[in-house]
Amino acid sequence: MILTSDNFKYGNLIEEYIQAPLMLEFLIDDFFHISDVIGRRAVCVRIFGKHPGDSGVHLDERAADFRDEFGGVFIYTKDEVEFIKKYINGKYKRNDGYETCIHHSFDNGPAHFHLQIPRDTKNLRKL
Repeated sequence: MILTSDNFKYGNLIEEYIQAPLMLEFLIDDFFHISDVIGRRAVCVRIFGKHPGDSGVHLDERAADFRDEFGGVFIYTKDEVEFIKKYINGKYKRNDGYETCIHHSFDNGPAHFHLQIPRDTKNLRKL
């Protein structure tokens, strides 16, 4: 799959994707891939950006968010959401009690996928 600027809500996200820790890049790539397989165009809406009231995991360069709901319309069906969560969480199983992929809404905002890597994988970087 070839990624284009259409896969990122903002231009700066492309640079953040390139600079992301290796494990987060793997997750992002897999999310793009699995979305493509089921016929959906994934759109990354946040990687390192700050959102008021969030936990700081994005600023810690350990998370990425992908659009699902836009203008009250969902991109992925409920079955597709469950399929993606099962696929990602099965492939990238964590041992710290958290799931790698969740689907939620933050502060009554639009529903989205949230991908997150554990702290101990953050320092794995490309050469």
